[in-house]
Amino acid sequence: MSGYRNCIGMDNSIKMIDRAKREFPKITFKINKSSIIPLMDKSVDVIFLFTVLTCIPLDADQDNLISEFRRILKKGGLIYISDLLLNSDNRNLQRYEKYRIKYNSYGVFELSEGVTLRHHSRDRIKQFTSGFAKVFHDEFKIITMNGNESNAFQLILKK
Repeated sequence: MSGYRNCIGMDNSIKMIDRAKREFPKITFKINKSSIIPLMDKSVDVIFLFTVLTCIPLDADQDNLISEFRRILKKGGLIYISDLLLNSDNRNLQRYEKYRIKYNSYGVFELSEGVTLRHHSRDRIKQFTSGFAKVFHDEFKIITMNGNESNAFQLILKK
């Protein structure tokens, strides 16, 4: 845990929580299916998000999560975000357009496995990070779990 104490991981998937508990037995993991994070106001020093926003396709749901982060994060606290940007290859352009009307958002798409995901525009990132100070920003390419190349970004924000 690299010197951190009182680490808590949350997910709405029981399978993900079970896996996390097996891989990191010294960390507390909790299932949270609510839109409210069950932590006290200004009680958290650091929040880590690894492709979490990609799994939240709707603006309102993302905005609610970021609002909860503002509530629980201490003054001077940090948020680390690593997530996916829009891509410009034909496969992605076609699926962004296919689902644009259904989700009222460009970049949202469905996979054949029944999962709805989202790639983010730089404007959307600016929207949900407004009010935080940018400490670090980087953009790069990654290979997704399905073996496809994708644009990605990392941000460190300070409250």
